Amino acid sequence: MDDEELGRWHDEFDRRERPGRVERNAAILRWLEPYEGEFLGGGQESVLALAEARDAYIYGLPFASLFASHVACERIVAGFFAALPDDAVPKGWDRWGLGRLVPEARTRGWLSEDLAGELLVLTERRRVVGHFRRPLERRDFDPPTLGRRMGEAFYRGEESDLADILLSDAAQALRTAFRLAYSPNEGLRGYIDRLPPFLD
Repeated sequence: MDDEELGRWHDEFDRRERPGRVERNAAILRWLEPYEGEFLGGGQESVLALAEARDAYIYGLPFASLFASHVACERIVAGFFAALPDDAVPKGWDRWGLGRLVPEARTRGWLSEDLAGELLVLTERRRVVGHFRRPLERRDFDPPTLGRRMGEAFYRGEESDLADILLSDAAQALRTAFRLAYSPNEGLRGYIDRLPPFLD
């Protein structure tokens, strides 16, 4: 393919994909309406991960968006523990993933039950796409694989495909990350309001 053919391919691809990008960008603006300002929780890496999650969603890259949302959330919640002295945190917390950090943060009152639940759903969605499972495997204690969820959607007569399921998961992950990072009453700001007196 020469440069001219490549240019035509990109023009056609951009024309075909543009409506979806506009729609997803508009959705993100709606999701951010209740929130104001910036956040600094979880270090620069969480800021970058949240920006990447947003951009990946806009450009129709749901795997990348889901993973980047997970990274941003894990870094933000880990930052809650990092702000405390060593004798005030559980041993080994700095090697925990989001699935262990969230229940501990919830126990300490740093996360609402609802937000903690959303974060744990995000963890499970990321786990399904990040760790191998047989496509039709079902365990009562695990979330179903994407292949199984797609099959179940078809069985219920719902018009759905893998791309729809992945975009839906990515959208939910991104909304959860925004809530954790930007909500004025919970997440990072709620945590800051509950800091122990010695950190005020």
